[in-house]
Amino acid sequence: MPVDLSDALAHHGRGDLKRAASRYQAALAEDPDRPDALYLLGLVAFQSGDPARAFTLMEKAVSIRPEEADYQAGLGEVDRVLGRLDQAEACCREAARLRPDAPDHLCNLGALLVDRGKVDEAVGWFRQALAHDPDFVAAHNNLANALLLKGDASAALDHFQTAARLDPGSAEAHVNLGAILMDRGEPAEALAHCREAVRLRPDLPGARLHLGNVLTQLDRLDEAEACFRDLIRLQPNLAAAHANLAGVLEQRGDFDQGAAALRECLRLDPRHAGALALLATRLRGTLSDADFTAIERLLAEPGLPANQRRPLLFGLAQVLDARGAFERADAVAAEANALQRADLERRGLAYRPEAFKAFVDQMLSTFTPAFFTKVRGWGLETDRPVFVVGLPRSGTTLVEQILASHPRVFGAGELRLVKQTFKAMGGTVDGLGPDVLKAMARRHLDELSILNGSADRIVDKMPENYLYLGLIAAMFPNARLIHCRRDVRDVALSCWLTDFGQVRWACDLDHVASRIIEYRRVMDHWRRALPSPILEIDYEAIVADLETSARALIDWCGLEWAPACLDFHNTRRAVRTVSVAQVRAPIYNSSVGRWRNYEASLASLFSKIAD
Repeated sequence: MPVDLSDALAHHGRGDLKRAASRYQAALAEDPDRPDALYLLGLVAFQSGDPARAFTLMEKAVSIRPEEADYQAGLGEVDRVLGRLDQAEACCREAARLRPDAPDHLCNLGALLVDRGKVDEAVGWFRQALAHDPDFVAAHNNLANALLLKGDASAALDHFQTAARLDPGSAEAHVNLGAILMDRGEPAEALAHCREAVRLRPDLPGARLHLGNVLTQLDRLDEAEACFRDLIRLQPNLAAAHANLAGVLEQRGDFDQGAAALRECLRLDPRHAGALALLATRLRGTLSDADFTAIERLLAEPGLPANQRRPLLFGLAQVLDARGAFERADAVAAEANALQRADLERRGLAYRPEAFKAFVDQMLSTFTPAFFTKVRGWGLETDRPVFVVGLPRSGTTLVEQILASHPRVFGAGELRLVKQTFKAMGGTVDGLGPDVLKAMARRHLDELSILNGSADRIVDKMPENYLYLGLIAAMFPNARLIHCRRDVRDVALSCWLTDFGQVRWACDLDHVASRIIEYRRVMDHWRRALPSPILEIDYEAIVADLETSARALIDWCGLEWAPACLDFHNTRRAVRTVSVAQVRAPIYNSSVGRWRNYEASLASLFSKIAD
C-alpha cells in the first residue's frame, strides 16, 4: 500500500516543515513518481526559501498529473518567484480553466495579471472569484488594489471596507484602508485603521510605516519619530524606515540627524529612490558627484518603476537648476511632471480646471458685499487667529517662520480647519444664522487652543485659504489676514520644478496658468468685497529689506517688536512644507527673478500669466 501522508500533512499544517518533508521523502522513496508527494515536497521547499528545488519537484508533479488544478497553481507561484512570468501566467490560466469554481485560483490569476500590467482582465477574474464566494477577503483586497490602479478610488474604498468588515482581525486590511484614506486626504480617518493594524500585527512593517506617515501628515512629529524608531528597533535593516525617519527629522530641523538617517538608508539600499531624491532636493548645488552619479545610473536602468523614477527626476531637476544647467533641468522636470500627471489620472485625481473655475464662480457669487452686511456682528470678536495665504511657493512658510519667532506667536503650519468647516456647511451658506456661525467659529477656536493654549496669536499658513477668506472674515472679523505675493513667473517655475504630491495642478503648464489666473480673480474680488483689511506683503520686499517687512508683519498682528524675528532661521519648530530647508537659512535673493533662466523654454507659460 502507498505510504499514508495524513501524518505528514498534519506536521505540514502545524508548520513543522522538517518532519513533513521526511514523510514526503519516505513516500517518494517507495514511489519516485508519486505526484502528491512530489507536489507537497515541492511546497515545503518553496516555503523553506528554495524555489529552484520547488520548481523541479512541482514540474514533475504537473507532468504526471496535469489535470490537477492545485498543482498548476502551485507551479505558477514558483514560476512567478523565479521570474518566469509567461510560464507562471500559463499555469495560473490552466488552474482557473480546470477549476473555474475555485475562487482562490481565479484570484491568484488576477493577482499575477495585475503584476503583468493586465489590470482590466484582472478585475474580471477578481469579480468572478467574488461571484463564487462574496465573502472571499483576498479577492476584495486584490480587486480594491486593481481598482486603485484603474483610478476608481471610490469603488476600491468600498472593497477595502468590505474586507475589513469580513475579517476585522486582518492587519493587512486595516493597512490598505489606512493607505487609501490617506491618499484621499483623510488622515484622521486613516489614523484609526493604521493604529489598529499595528495593534493586530506589531511585527508588520507596512503597518508601522503607514502609521508613521499618517502621524507625520497630522503634524504629530514626536509620535511619528517614535513610530519609525520602534520599527527600526524591530527591523534595523529596513531601509524605508530610515528614509521615513529622515523626513521627520528634517521637518523638525534636525538636518544632521536627518542626513545620517538618509545615509543609513542608502547603506542598506543604495538604490533607494526616495532617499536619493530627498538628498538631491535638500542639497541641490552641493550634492556630491557620487550621489549625482548614483541618481543618473538608477534613472538609466530600463524598467525603473514610475513611482521611483518620478521623485528621482524632480530631485535631479533641483540639482541641475542649482548647477546652472537650466535647459536640461527643464527637460527633466517636464518628464517628472508627465509621470505625475499620468499617476494622478490613473488614480482618478487629475486636476480639472473647469471644475475649479466653477467653484471660484460659486465663491464669488456667495461672498458678496451684501453677504458681509448681513452677517456683520455674527462672528467671534477675537484677534487670536492669523491667516497667511497665497499661492504655493509665494513665501507663506517664510512669513510664518518670521511670525513664529516672536515669543507671543505660535506657528501651527498648514491647517485644514477652514476647508473642513466649509465642507461641513455643504459648500453653501443657505440657512446660515448667527448661532450657527458663532458655533463654527468657537469650534475652530477650540481646535486652535488644542494646538496651543497660551500664545496670543496662532498662525495658520494654509496657502489655499485665500479661497475661503470670505468665510474667515465672517467667522473672525478681527482676524489678521496676510496675503503673500510673489512674481507669479517665479511661483510657476518653482511649482514646475517641485515634487508636489498634493498640488495637483502643478504638473501641467496649462493648469498652472489657469490656476494663477483664477487666483488673481479671487484676490481681486476680496479686495473689493471683504470688510476685513488684508496686509499684502511681497516676497521680493522681504528679501530686499527683511527688517522693514518683519516689523510690518509684527505690527499688523498688534504685537511689540521682537529682534528674534530677524533670526527666524534659528527658530526650532516643525516645518512640513517643501520650504523646510529654505527657512532654516538666512535670507537670500537667488530665488528672485529666477524665471529668467527659463524665459525661452517656458515662454508660453510666462506670456499667459505675466502682469
